[in-house]
Parts: sequence; structure tokens; C-alpha cells
Amino acid sequence: MTEASFDGTIRIMTDNLIFRLKFRQLLLLRQIGREPALNRAARSLNLSQPTASKLLQDIETDLEVQLFERHTQGLTPTRAGW
Repeated sequence: MTEASFDGTIRIMTDNLIFRLKFRQLLLLRQIGREPALNRAARSLNLSQPTASKLLQDIETDLEVQLFERHTQGLTPTRAGW
């Protein structure tokens, strides 16, 4: 089940777990899937690279899991990130 709220968050419920993602975080995850370099994904969303990095870090902190390994060539999804 997915719900959107007026505060700009999206609630996703799967297997009795509820995740709250801000719309910008969801857009960033989608863009990283299309463009696995964080700086290019950020640029395509008109975000600075530090802002995109912070958004991704917030997602991983909230979920308590690392979704991507960071490399100089870009991002690689971890098992949890697939």
C-alpha cells in the first residue's frame, strides 16, 4: 500500500514495515537507478551533489541499511539495494 500526505512524504507499507520517504528522496532513488553516478543523478534533479548525498544518507539511516556502495566511478547497489 502506498499513500501520499500533505507534508510531502510518501508512506510505503510492505510486509508489515512502513517506510516514509520524502518525494525528493524517491525521485533521487529512481534517478540513481537510471544514472548510477550520484553527481549526474543530482544534476539531473537540479540538486547539488552534497544535497543528494545527504538525502541518500538519510534514507539509509532511516532504513538502517546501506543501499549502495560508493566508488569513484559511481554507485553500486548492495543486496539490500536491489
